[in-house]
Amino acid sequence: VGLLLLTVREPQRRGVREVAGQRPPLHENFRFLWAQRRVVVPLYAGFCLHYVAFVGISVWTAVFLTRTYQATLTDFSASLGLMLLLAGGGGYIAGGFFADAAPMRSPGGLRMLLAILPLVALPSALAGFAPSISVALMLLATISFATPVMNVAMNATVQDLMPNRMRGFSYALLSVVTALPAGAGGPQAIAFITEHVLGDPALVGRSFLIIGAPALLAASLCFLMSRR
Repeated sequence: VGLLLLTVREPQRRGVREVAGQRPPLHENFRFLWAQRRVVVPLYAGFCLHYVAFVGISVWTAVFLTRTYQATLTDFSASLGLMLLLAGGGGYIAGGFFADAAPMRSPGGLRMLLAILPLVALPSALAGFAPSISVALMLLATISFATPVMNVAMNATVQDLMPNRMRGFSYALLSVVTALPAGAGGPQAIAFITEHVLGDPALVGRSFLIIGAPALLAASLCFLMSRR
């Protein structure tokens, strides 16, 4: 697939005149973001908070299943893999349909979708209370489905909000803002709560609720604020 992508032409950018060897100064990009801070800050914060929950829960999923249900990896690896395939793949397919739907073309439509998606993922925070592995996987599937939809909707939102010359910069900034707190913060927060607050490694599923639920609810609120 990667080799096939080499045959795809770069799409022509419209609405901007390209000047060879010339790109806007970095301070102009930040000046534009500052001018749009009432939209950009809560938008990026919502994406980051959702990923705090997503990365944290995802990293600890296998450990949660083994500790909570006294299972081995071979007991649930096939079911977990199938869930991730169906939920994740279905999320990206659904994300394309949702992003192109007529209601999403209205002002703030995509951001309303972004506000709904953390609530769709909220049941994953309750996986620690599931009576069986099968029920836990069904609850965890909600965040595995909602996150790919969010990726598609967020990309479309950034593309709509940012001028052509700033789209690459905006995506890169979004990656940095998300990767640092979510990639390290989510798993570490769940580990800290499990070890130092709950004091029992077997209660890692309860940490999903303590960390995941507030992060997802805050993410939804941030996306709503970005619609102002």
